[in-house]
Amino acid sequence: MYIKKDTAEVLFKLIISCAYMKESVPGGFEKLKVMDKIVDFSIFESILEEVTYRKIEKFAQDSGKEIIDNDLLAEFFGGEPHFQKIIGQLSVERVSEDFFHKTVFAHMEVVAEITQTDGTIEAIYKNGELFVKIKNLVLFPGDVVLVGDKVLVHYAVILSKEISIETEKKIMKEQSARAEFVEACRYLANLGGIDYAEFLDLCEGTRAMIQNCV
Repeated sequence: MYIKKDTAEVLFKLIISCAYMKESVPGGFEKLKVMDKIVDFSIFESILEEVTYRKIEKFAQDSGKEIIDNDLLAEFFGGEPHFQKIIGQLSVERVSEDFFHKTVFAHMEVVAEITQTDGTIEAIYKNGELFVKIKNLVLFPGDVVLVGDKVLVHYAVILSKEISIETEKKIMKEQSARAEFVEACRYLANLGGIDYAEFLDLCEGTRAMIQNCV
């Protein structure tokens, strides 16, 4: 199994966005800069949790793909496979209603539209009736976004702007079909959105993590 180099970079960003939660720093991001356009997916075997690694690999195989691209990655982390993992983890933990809803939303890869880049970066998740403001997002060094750009977001990190319209529609449909995700969006809308400078200090914590990884 192989993964496109730009998709491998997105996956590293996604792992780093989660790494702050686990207090661990993944290695290997620097290696990508000298790699070819197509990378052996096994580079992630020692970086991802084994279950997640195998599930991505199987998801690609079941989708009939030999090369993992941004669309497939978005379908995995923004769709049913990742949602099942999130709900499974939260169902065995005693967490508050606030933490539950914020984690359900933050842990899913979502498509959002940039609304502000001056000072802090903000975006809006819009999916039918669902509407969530996302505040204090983090960019990797060298990445640039403009107001109006559609981006992929996971926790506090802006992952990429590369996704097809078909994949965007697909993951939006899957997200709006899950009652827990819909409830999370409505809860956050009533709060005025999700602020990653406040929720688990993800904004500053992730920035520090990025500095240690790139």
